[in-house]
Amino acid sequence: MITMESIFPRRLKPRSPSDKLDTQNEDAVRLLISGVTTLVDDLEAHAARIEVTAPAAARHLRVTAQQLASLTLAAVEAWPKVTG
Repeated sequence: MITMESIFPRRLKPRSPSDKLDTQNEDAVRLLISGVTTLVDDLEAHAARIEVTAPAAARHLRVTAQQLASLTLAAVEAWPKVTG
């Protein structure tokens, strides 16, 4: 099973007062990752529940979850970086 931890390594360091990152930009990235993580986890859980009764639908949900995670990872990697 795919987990968001395996897809999204801990790229964002914990905040500290000395960080010079744009916090609004960082908050947007965190919100995006949080929302997609919840969605992907829900899709995976639903796929596991219906795997016996509807295997094709379960496979489709898993592929959709993988695609969402991949698109989000690409978006995060391409996100504008703020350097101090």
